Amino acid sequence: FFGAEAFVPLMLVEQRAVPLLQAGVVLTVGSIGWTVGSWLQARPWLRMRRDWLITLGCISVALGVGLVGLLAFLPTLPYVLVSAAWIFSGLGMGLATSSTSLAVMSLSDPTEQGRNASSLNVADALGSGIFVGIAGTIFAGLRSSGNLALTFGLLQLSMAVVGLLAVVTSRRIGIV
Repeated sequence: FFGAEAFVPLMLVEQRAVPLLQAGVVLTVGSIGWTVGSWLQARPWLRMRRDWLITLGCISVALGVGLVGLLAFLPTLPYVLVSAAWIFSGLGMGLATSSTSLAVMSLSDPTEQGRNASSLNVADALGSGIFVGIAGTIFAGLRSSGNLALTFGLLQLSMAVVGLLAVVTSRRIGIV
């Protein structure tokens, strides 16, 4: 998510000449999706296991980032479609992030909860940094081609592949 998010405003500004303020609004719209996902996963009437919520969140992130990648290859389409796609990414983060924290606590022995929660925080920060760095490396490698559709499209699609890998690995979570 964060590897893709770091380049959404740059893609809109450079490729589509969207004013910076409007490019930032696209990220704000995604945060609405995150809020809705966080709210949904906390509803008592939503009778879905945490491991399935995490998987559903990963699917939603991969879908949203993948759609942004496809839209990068179609720069003549309205940029508001990027905003709509980004809602799926935010929704997925809202579903998965809180659910992951709860799963860690639920699956941990009470004597290990503090250590495991700290490990999760470190892994979140490290993962964000690593994937923003990988996305930056992809950007730097492709930018010199001058083909912005290829640059941003492959960058976003590569981050969507990371999201699909998260879907696969999320299936290894125990029943929560």
